Order: sequence, then C-alpha cells, then structure tokens
Amino acid sequence: MELVSNSEAFEIFLVYFLLTIAPHLMNNATKAISYFCLNRNKYANIKKKKVDELYDKLKGINIMQQFAEHSRMTRQLSIAKRNYDKAIIDDKFRVLKFRFGIAFAFYIIMVVIICWILYNYYGRAILIFPKIWFGPFNRVLSFPAVSDTAEEESDSLSFLEEGMLLKDQWLILEKLGSGNFGAVYKCEDQSTKEIVAVKAEDANRDESALALEIHILKLLQGGKHICQLYSYGTCFGLRFMIISLLGKSVWELQTETPDGQFSISTYLRISVQSLHALEALHSVGYVHRDVKTDNLTIGYGEVEQRRIYLIDFGLAKRYTDENGNVRQPRRKPGFRGTSTYASISAHKQKELGRVDDLWSWLYTTMEMASGHLPWNGLKKKKLLEAKITFGVEDICHVLPIEFKEIFLHLLSLTYYDCPNYDFISKMIQNAFKRLGYCKSDPYDWETAADVKQSELNTESEVNRDEEKQLLS
Repeated sequence: MELVSNSEAFEIFLVYFLLTIAPHLMNNATKAISYFCLNRNKYANIKKKKVDELYDKLKGINIMQQFAEHSRMTRQLSIAKRNYDKAIIDDKFRVLKFRFGIAFAFYIIMVVIICWILYNYYGRAILIFPKIWFGPFNRVLSFPAVSDTAEEESDSLSFLEEGMLLKDQWLILEKLGSGNFGAVYKCEDQSTKEIVAVKAEDANRDESALALEIHILKLLQGGKHICQLYSYGTCFGLRFMIISLLGKSVWELQTETPDGQFSISTYLRISVQSLHALEALHSVGYVHRDVKTDNLTIGYGEVEQRRIYLIDFGLAKRYTDENGNVRQPRRKPGFRGTSTYASISAHKQKELGRVDDLWSWLYTTMEMASGHLPWNGLKKKKLLEAKITFGVEDICHVLPIEFKEIFLHLLSLTYYDCPNYDFISKMIQNAFKRLGYCKSDPYDWETAADVKQSELNTESEVNRDEEKQLLS
C-alpha cells in the first residue's frame, strides 16, 4: 500500500530540491559566472593605481629638503588608502548584488519550469505556494488553477467497494471511472432491481461541483436529454447522487468508428439532440461552459441508445439573476472550459453566455463530421488566431451548406442575446431532409437488430399513448 501517490512523491522531491540542493547549485553557478563575466575589482584597481602613484612620488621626495611637500603627499596617500579600502568593500557588494540577481532569476525560472511540469504531468499546484498566491500566479502564466487530481479523488473514494450498501438501498456493483470531481459507480436499487449509477465526491470539499450538479438536475428533471435524478445525500463521508445509468460518451463512440468520424446522418441527429439539451439548460438560467463530445452520452441499453444526454454540469454557471434578467458580465472571470472547444470569448477570459455554449456545440459538430478540428494541436495564441480566422466559407468545407446560416447567426449574437434555437434546429432538419436521410436510419453504433428493436419499442410507446388518450 502506497503512503503517497506518485505525483505527491515527485512534488515533495521538487520542494526539497528547491529548498536545499538548488541554493547550493546556484551559489556555485553564480560564483563561476561572476568570475568569468564580471570585473570583480573594478573600483579597487582604480584606487590601487592612485595609491601606487602616490607611493612612487613620495619615494622621490627628500623629507629634509621638501618637508611641506612630503607632508602634503603623505596626507594624499592616507586618503587614497582609505578610498582603496572603501573600493574593495564596494566591489564585494557589487559582486554580491550581481550574484543575487542571477540567483533570483534562476530560482524564478526553476519555479516556473517546475510548476509547468507539475501542471502538465500531474495537474497539480506546487505545495510551497498557498492557494491565495498560486491563483494569480497561474493566471499570469495562463495555467488553469488546479486544486485536486483524479488520482487523489480516486484514492479518497476507494472505500466504496463492490458489495457495499449505500443508505441500505443501493448495492455497489463496480467502479465505472473517476475524474477531477469524484468517482462514478454502477449500482443496483435493492427495491426495484433497477441498475443505476452513483456519483460521489468527498463531502468535505470546499467547492462542491456535485452540489451544483444536483441543483441543476433538480431544475431539469423531466427533460428528454437529461438523466433522471433518483436521490442524493451524504454517506460514509461522501456527498453522492443516484442517477440513471448512461451508455458510452459520443467521444468514445466516435473513436470506435473506422475513420474516426460519424456519418452525416448520425452527426446531424446528435447535433440537433444536443442543441435541444442546451436549450433546456439555458431555459433554467444556466450555461454549461464545457460542451464537448466527452460530455454527451447515449442512453444505457438498446432502448435508450438512440437518445443523446448532456452530462457533467460541474463548470455550469448561472447567467440570470433572481428576476430572470441576464446578469452583468464580470470584468475578467478567467478561462473556463476545454481549449479545443472553447469560444473566442472564453479564450479572451470574458464572461460566457448562451452563445458561447453554442460556439462549443458548433465546434463539437465539426469534430464529429471530420474527425478533427482545424486548430487541433495548436496552443494558446495560435489556437485563438485559428478560431478568429476561421470564416463562414470555411464552415461549408466541413458541414452542410445550411450551417453557413447557423454560423452567421452565432456571429450576430452577444453575451446578452438569446439564440434562436428554433431557427438553428430548422436549418439542421433542412439539411437532413435535403440530403435524403430518415430519422429511423441506424446510428453508426447500431446494428440492424438494434434498429428493428427500436422501431418496435417506438410503436409500443405510440400504442400506449393512444390507449391513454382513449381512456381519458
């Protein structure tokens, strides 16, 4: 059993290195640099030259014949010696200032490099910086402020094991995965034998992403593209929620396709379903701020695998006030989201509104269509420049011509504006019909048997609805 994780051990070593070994290395390095690059006795040499000149002059004076001149030269020599001693001290202080400047610069560079290593390889903030210091430091370096890792969360939630009973009702079957905010488990409702999922996090977290998710799911219950919330609470030192079990993410399904992209019929239907999910979220006053294929999933089992669900509301934020009016944007709230799918406003660290979710939705649709985005692999400024230069004509090379109108519509919107969801949906449906596709066409992850079963389920649902209408 490990006492500390690999990332913690590496971090402890780096802090030890910074506090002990690094100062000795920098001391020797600055000595060498100052020896080769600095005139260590610059002022002392000038003063010593003056002293030597006065000594030579004094030797040539006969004290008996030129007593007055000898006395004057002796006084000058005494002053020159004092100046020489002072110059030696000045030179030493100058060398120390030079070495301190180099050492300080080296130390800052090493800290930045170590922070970069910790962020890129472990997603952590270095221990020697308190949160209040490291937040601004991260913003200056354009590092997202990271407080916890999936590995730490996984360790903290590892005591939820197979066979455990949560609240005397939900039996833990297996762990499905973990992330930055907790872990997800497959479990069974002992009263109904229904297979559901439990999402859990440490109940002692200062900022609870799960509490926000629970609040949003409560607002969205009954939505066609939102998972069902069965229960929530605390148990075993955890904050948890019980939700309907979902299938694979759209990203996983896309990677399983032969060429890494979906057929037109499939991605258009995913696109319009995810649009409806975002419209539902926006209608209750929240924006998602992290729309991507990872956060879109299909339903669990053959019956639900044709329905798209929007998940993971950990970064969601309310954009309306108590009266339903759009809030004033904050001046510079910082970056939120995933850089590949983030809107231009997100990269500029502006407040995100409904239109920014739709830009991420559009980029997600583009990726589903082509398997990649034009700015994949680019970093920071170049990524932003690529998104800015991506124009209305470029969209037509990736998506059907109808998306040109959608692109222009999004360009016309500001933070305060409400997108025309009906118009966008209509454009997608027009493309779907123009290209000759049918809603009953199989999705790329379906088999012929799945489609037949889905049609039978749809017919039975229609029949049940008709019976209800007749009985009412």
